[in-house]
Amino acid sequence: MSFVQRCAWLTWGLLIGSLAVGNVANASPIESDAASGEADAIGSDQAPTGNPGPNVDLHRLGIEQFRAGKIAQAEQSFRSVLKQDASYIPARYDLAALLIRQGRVPEGLAHYEFIALKLLPKDVVARHRYALALNGAGRTTAAVDQLGIALEFDPKQRVVRRDLVKMLLAGKQLMQASSVSATGVQMHPDDASVHNDHGVVLMQLGKPPAAVESFRRAVELDDQHADAHYNMGLALNEQWKLDDAAAQLEDALSLKPDYVDAHYNLGKVYARQGNAEAARQSLRRVIELKPNYYVAHHELGMVDLRGEQYRAAVKHFTEALRHQPGFRKSQYHLGLALMKMGRPKLAIPQFEGVLRGAPDHAEARFQMGRALLEVGKTEEARAQLREAAWLRPDWAEVESVLNTLGESEPPAAAKASSALPSGN
Repeated sequence: MSFVQRCAWLTWGLLIGSLAVGNVANASPIESDAASGEADAIGSDQAPTGNPGPNVDLHRLGIEQFRAGKIAQAEQSFRSVLKQDASYIPARYDLAALLIRQGRVPEGLAHYEFIALKLLPKDVVARHRYALALNGAGRTTAAVDQLGIALEFDPKQRVVRRDLVKMLLAGKQLMQASSVSATGVQMHPDDASVHNDHGVVLMQLGKPPAAVESFRRAVELDDQHADAHYNMGLALNEQWKLDDAAAQLEDALSLKPDYVDAHYNLGKVYARQGNAEAARQSLRRVIELKPNYYVAHHELGMVDLRGEQYRAAVKHFTEALRHQPGFRKSQYHLGLALMKMGRPKLAIPQFEGVLRGAPDHAEARFQMGRALLEVGKTEEARAQLREAAWLRPDWAEVESVLNTLGESEPPAAAKASSALPSGN
């Protein structure tokens, strides 16, 4: 799992959902207490105001109908408003949101486009909302274009810039994201969140030391910025500066005691430090807060596997797989734990499951071969071991097992390897 998949990112509007990169279990906002602009409305910030009138009353009725679950009636009310006044923007936003929520995405987008390009062609908020709606519909390139136009209107729009950076990163346009983010730092040098976000971009570019400096600057500007402490902890952990990483993650938790991702990553840091009990405590806290956080179950299994508590490891890996069926890392390590318990017959299906999804998984091939040997299936074992040797020709342990089976020309081994990876 990459740093950016674990970092603290911003929260998008309702249509787009949380845009933390990659792993579901670790999705979280750049700024947990600040959301970027929403693409939809339904009375949220477009509620009718001012003196009552036919359109205002009808719009308000549509909102009440929507909230009561009377979707068809609400749509008809919004359309009636627009039939009388096509430029009545609050009702058009609410109609657009209603349509998209009903799965009628092209119709909804057409209304966002009409507002942004026809009714309010120079309005930053209208462009921003249109961009969010486009991105939610999978039209990221068009969304990026609209955010770029919005920044041309007003380069100091921080939320728009941050959303643009996020979209560029999601599209692997790293250099463009870096340029947009760096410009934000120049424009807002005293904004802690801007420095925090730029640090995330630097990590994506593979520059953890520079990223740490950005996060450090964010903390200097705002020592209550929990996400900056959290992100700095992740960046330091990437560099194996474990004591410093733990300190930053602990600072994040002092500010946000229920920060699930911080508990999880602190547990991983403690595990790297060899502090198994502290790691277990942090990971158990994750599960208390979020029972389906499957990677926390997996990490608990890894702690117990390394500590030779195999029965407990089996329990945790099994629980991880219950929440995330087919999770390859847990399936492989479940097989290893079962092998350690002397249960090769139960381990074989786990290795088979790994190999169905990843036939080039050399470690699973090797362990499958060992398990087959232990249940007396020598020829099947030989085939798996040969495949492992072909995938990893420098693996001395595979060569050694093949030698015991009388292989006359085993692959040459350049160095010894371990069957149990230290990381995951």
